[in-house]
Amino acid sequence: MIDDSLTIEKLLSTQNSQLLDAVRYTVGEGIEK
Repeated sequence: MIDDSLTIEKLLSTQNSQLLDAVRYTVGEGIEK
């Protein structure tokens, strides 16, 4: 169970990082234009 929880946390953190990167990229593009 502990391993599953850690895996889920890593997966969520990875998805959050990708989402933040996408948001930052979108905002950056918006500022440039």
